[in-house]
Amino acid sequence: MIHSRLIDGYAYEVGAIDELVTQDTAIDYPDSRVVGYGAGEDLDLVPEGKLYTDTILTEKNILVRQAKFGKMIELTREMVLYDKTNQVVGRARAIGEKMGAHRAKLIIQTIEMLPRTKLGESTTTLRNFVYDGTAITKAQFYATTHATVIDKQVNSNTHTTALSTAGMNEAYTLLAGMVDEDGENITIRPTHVLVHPNNEATLDQLLHSQQQYDAAENALNPYGPGGLRANLRPISSVYIATNTNWYLGRFSNQVLWHWGWRPETLAQGAGSDAAFERDVVNRFRVGYMGGCAHQDYRNIIYGNV
Repeated sequence: MIHSRLIDGYAYEVGAIDELVTQDTAIDYPDSRVVGYGAGEDLDLVPEGKLYTDTILTEKNILVRQAKFGKMIELTREMVLYDKTNQVVGRARAIGEKMGAHRAKLIIQTIEMLPRTKLGESTTTLRNFVYDGTAITKAQFYATTHATVIDKQVNSNTHTTALSTAGMNEAYTLLAGMVDEDGENITIRPTHVLVHPNNEATLDQLLHSQQQYDAAENALNPYGPGGLRANLRPISSVYIATNTNWYLGRFSNQVLWHWGWRPETLAQGAGSDAAFERDVVNRFRVGYMGGCAHQDYRNIIYGNV
């Protein structure tokens, strides 16, 4: 009764936000290090009989901060004797939903480069993106140029156009202009649009209208059914800090979730001290260990009016 209700509540509340991350297993605590290579040099023309030239691969790394979260549910003797099972199930489901909401909020705050309240962060202790040992701020992360930070490339991943056809066009233009660490053009095909629930109706028109809903001449909509940029997945979240914030991108290419251990429900029986002292028939501990971080900045475009 308790176990299934908890997991049901969790899965319902975290919902589609799970699509925005790539999940993996943490290898250390509290920071799990992810090591990778920077972009290699382009291929050289090799004339007949000439030697191939060597290249040097640059290394980079990011850190994923994780923490342990949990709660306890107690089933008392009174609940059993007076048939309060519905009360227990209700409490279990509520805690399961809280666990899902907890994780969903952690993911959204990571994407937005805001302090993760569940980790007790502030703007000065932000660890959403720790690149080669340096903690990056929101202003450095979502910026019109990265020429002086991170990889020193002039890539823009932010603009000030509202969610609209024009805003989507601008976001796609920014993605098309991205270059790798070596300055070479790269291809990024977005998969999701993330908005606040206040913008769900606008996003619905953007993604499901045959014509551009905000154009007087009813031009064809490239983001609608059959359009060249169709099939974007809409996701909304109440945890987005400002209802005018919206994001376009290939989120799972950029946002990592590392598990210490996955959501679990553990039971303690009638032989515990609590059973003798307070007539607690069973206790159930629910929780998980995990954390979230960016591994790049190129795959998500931030829009705001």
